[in-house]
Amino acid sequence: MLSRLSGDFGVSSLDNSLADRLKVVKRLGLLLFFVLLSSGPVTGSALWPGQRIWAVGQDNSSFGFGAFGRAEDGFDYMDTLAVVLPSGWIGGSYHVNGVDAWNGPTGFFSADIREQLQPGQRKTWLVYFWATPSASNTDLILHWVDGLSPYDPLVLARLEYIQKPQGVTGAPDVGTIWTSPPTDMILPLYRTVDGLTGHGFKLTFTLIPETPSLICLAFSVLTAVEFLMRRRPSG
Repeated sequence: MLSRLSGDFGVSSLDNSLADRLKVVKRLGLLLFFVLLSSGPVTGSALWPGQRIWAVGQDNSSFGFGAFGRAEDGFDYMDTLAVVLPSGWIGGSYHVNGVDAWNGPTGFFSADIREQLQPGQRKTWLVYFWATPSASNTDLILHWVDGLSPYDPLVLARLEYIQKPQGVTGAPDVGTIWTSPPTDMILPLYRTVDGLTGHGFKLTFTLIPETPSLICLAFSVLTAVEFLMRRRPSG
């Protein structure tokens, strides 16, 4: 009996000590949350009006895909239909009128700039590159760069090679991923009249939650833990 009482007393003391520590951590976290909130958001139009754009250069021409403060997700003045480059290559992201709220013409767009990302939001671009049937016998060399300086450091980028044209050799392996712009990318020649069969890429931008949001989440978790501990039976 004495051993049992001692054990119960030890567990109860441990629970009380942990509960007291949780209260202190919660108060400090709440204080830090309001300090950061009063100092303004880490991201947003005031500090990062452009967020992030990846530009792709070739033949003294460039493509651009990303999020910008004054852009819209639908068709607007920042979106440009793709044209054939001097080398005979062409490329861009593909849109269909009336699909995914796209109100512009159906086709490929060499510039596809969308509305600014919200914390935790992710946006994806499907981009294709190919050569026209009359293109010269040359491979395509692409130079990817961050098109904004500075860009929002909380916007994470991910570029994946998702489609290799049939019969093409020497291209990146399908599934290859880049998290920073690949400076020199060689795409072997592929002629077609259907751009959707060309070299395919998936570009994804994700805005990670701001610091106050993360603190608020941690505060909620600590509150839940404290609540569950209080509901535990004393026996």
